[in-house]
Amino acid sequence: MRTLYHLWLSPFCRKVRIALLEKKIEFQMRVENVWELEQFGAGEIIEKLTHPVVQTVERIRHKLAEYNRYLTGDESYARRLKAAQARG
Repeated sequence: MRTLYHLWLSPFCRKVRIALLEKKIEFQMRVENVWELEQFGAGEIIEKLTHPVVQTVERIRHKLAEYNRYLTGDESYARRLKAAQARG
C-alpha cells in the first residue's frame, strides 16, 4: 500500500490526495507536522519521500525487461537481467 506523507498546509499534498481518491488508489495517509520534520536532515527527508518512487521505477524496469523492452537509455539493464535469468 502507498503511503502519502501529508503536510496540512501544502496545496500540492491536497491535490495528490484528491487525485488518489478520484482514481480509487488505496493509500494510507501519514500526517507530518513541519516541526516534526526538523529532527531530520535534508538527506533523510529526501530518502523518505523518494524511496517509494525508486522502488516503483525498479519494478517498471524489471517488467519492461521481461518483454525485451526498456526505458530510454536503459538497454544495458534489460540485457543484464535477461542474461541473469538465462543463467538460472
